[in-house]
Formats: sequence, structure tokens, C-alpha cells
Amino acid sequence: MSSEETCRLRENSPSQTGYEPEDAPRARQHWRAVLGGQSPREVLARMLQGDPLDMRVVVSRRLTERAYLFDADRVHLRALAHCARRALRYRGNPPLETWLAELVDLALFELLREDAAAERRGSAPDAEILAAFVELARPLGLEPTAMGRVCLAHNLLREPDRQAFYGLVIAGRSLEELAKAQGVSGVEIARRARHGLEAVLIAAGQLPGAQVAAVEVEQENRLGAESTSGVCASTEAREPECTQGQEPS
Repeated sequence: MSSEETCRLRENSPSQTGYEPEDAPRARQHWRAVLGGQSPREVLARMLQGDPLDMRVVVSRRLTERAYLFDADRVHLRALAHCARRALRYRGNPPLETWLAELVDLALFELLREDAAAERRGSAPDAEILAAFVELARPLGLEPTAMGRVCLAHNLLREPDRQAFYGLVIAGRSLEELAKAQGVSGVEIARRARHGLEAVLIAAGQLPGAQVAAVEVEQENRLGAESTSGVCASTEAREPECTQGQEPS
């Protein structure tokens, strides 16, 4: 991947073109008025009117903090659905900011599982999903479907590798800065980023197949491990149905 392609990827990444975090999110003391109601559908309708809980800000922040490449709109809508289903049982604990972040994390994990399953089946992505990759794919000379595979490969990386690649390539942070933030050596950050780069290049069809199988096996193992290790443990402890993908009724 050339330096010019790296710059374009950084400028057009889904998390960069989504919702930017605000310096001072609006006060959320009114959450009772927003989350109260007779049904999830009523709560969802209220949350779609002006984003009263700043869920878009939370989505953008979590995409950056967890170094994921997802369309922010897609994550936002899924997180809203989860929020609407759980709203009537929320009583202020944990703090609202923490609760919303957990719901966004749940949405991220569900979408990752769905995307990985669709890739295994060879299913064609929905038109709405492909549309999110058009602008990002064009400057790199890739088709939207290939760009989708690149983002999936990145999202399936182990978190340390994902953080290193995202930090260096997408966010443009220095090796020294990342090493200090993550408490490891610069050599280790470089090794992790290299692993991320290999996965992305394989997904883009720019590396021979010799390394493909090993990367795919590791990604499958990582996704399976997260599925059984309580990725949403804190949410599940309060909401046993947290991994279901039902729409609000």
C-alpha cells in the first residue's frame, strides 16, 4: 500500500467520515424523559428526533477508541434499536455514558459477526452497505465489494493489531506515541501494524495466497473466542437477550 493510498484511506475511512465527537456533549440529565414510554417503538421514535442522548457522538467515539472501520450510520441505527428495547428497564445504573457505550459495543460485535458470516457464505452485500464504501474505495482503485472485504479483514484483527494498524495508518499517530499509550515497545507496535497490513493487503488481493489461510484461521479463532468470552458480559448480566437481533416492536 503506497503512501498516497494510505493518506486517502486515512481521509476517507468510515469512522472519519461518520460522526465526529463533540468537545462538550449536550447534558443528558433528561434521559428519563427520553427513555420513558409505553413501548420500544415509542422510545425509538423519540430518539430519532434530534439525537437527544448524543448517541451519534458515542458511536463515533467508540469507533475511534476500538479502532473499527464500520459505517457510522449503520452502527448508529443498530445501537438505537438496542437502546429502545432496553430503555424501559434502565434505571440510571450504570451511568448513562457507560450504558450507551456498552450498547454501541454490542452493535459493533453483532455487525462484525453478521459481516463475517455473510463473507463465509459468499453472500452479496446489501446495496446500502456497499454504498458506504463507494467513496472510500474509489481513490484506492478498488471496487466497493473489495473495500468491504478490506474493512472486514481489519475489523477481524486481534484488538492489539487493529489498534496498531489503525493508529499508524488511519489516525496518523507516531510509533512513539502509540508505544507509550499501549505500554509496549515501538518494535512491538510495528510488528502488530505489519500483521494488520498483511491482512488488509490479502483482502484487497494484493498478496499471494500463501498467507491467506493462516490469516483467515486466526480471524475465525478470534471471532469465536470473543463470542464465548463475554464480549457483552456487562450488558448480558443485566439483559439476557443482548445478543438477539430482533427489531423493536
